[in-house]
Amino acid sequence: MNLTKLQVLLISACLLLLFILYFVGERKSTTPKNTTEEQTAPLTMSANTGNAGAASALKTQLDMPALATKLKDKITQNAADSITYWENQMQTQAGNNLTKTNALQQIAQLWEKEGYFEMSAYFRRQLARTDSTQNNWLAAANALADAFQLAADSTMRMFLIENAIDAYQKTLQFDTTQLDVKVNIANCYFDAYANNPQMVMNGVMMLRGVTAIDSTFAPAQLSLGRMAIVSGQYDKAVVRLQTVIRKDPTNAEAFYYLGEAYAALGQKEKAKEAFENCKKLVKNPNFAAELDLYIQRL
Repeated sequence: MNLTKLQVLLISACLLLLFILYFVGERKSTTPKNTTEEQTAPLTMSANTGNAGAASALKTQLDMPALATKLKDKITQNAADSITYWENQMQTQAGNNLTKTNALQQIAQLWEKEGYFEMSAYFRRQLARTDSTQNNWLAAANALADAFQLAADSTMRMFLIENAIDAYQKTLQFDTTQLDVKVNIANCYFDAYANNPQMVMNGVMMLRGVTAIDSTFAPAQLSLGRMAIVSGQYDKAVVRLQTVIRKDPTNAEAFYYLGEAYAALGQKEKAKEAFENCKKLVKNPNFAAELDLYIQRL
């Protein structure tokens, strides 16, 4: 008996989480454990998500410096002391942009090493605001988008994705021909606003614009393939994902989604082959074990 569409989506969602964790890394929650409602207020205070159609307007506001102060109690003493040192450097040499840039870079790296990717991403955004270059905005955007994938708190997720979209848009201001950045913006729309048809269509139109320039651009075809699966257009998904694999036979994510599409179509052997190729490329025991369980159910 074939897996139903719902089963495919539920199981694949769990597998995709493992897939993301493998590439992004282990995280630690930004919500302090065993705290009162008052202590966790920075996650919800001043939050106004507003209309999802205005993602780049940065509707969601969080007191990230206050949250950073609270989270210092959750990290190693050496890391906390180092972060405080660089914060003091910014205060004592407030007029020196070079010092501030270096300090923000150090703080972002320290939070990342401690596994607090949301805080690291926030400070990378502060770095880009201080030293507004294409590379800095792109680094901030990527960090914010990655942190969004791992964050659990809904308000934090909206804060991160809105800032990611804004940072990607600022990156495009330096060079409007960056196809990969346009794909990343579309993915942000898909991931954060799946229940907003207008935002999803904005993402689809952006991807179609990219494929109009380069019909074999793998990241765009991969995203369109993923959206085809979500909308139940599995045949179209197969065509797009095969295009990706022909262009990049080492793309583990394309094999993963191709397996999903074949599974939904009831083509079990092709699904197993795609998943096996994905396993070979990812080379992660935990992911492989979960994928093996999925394959056994086909």
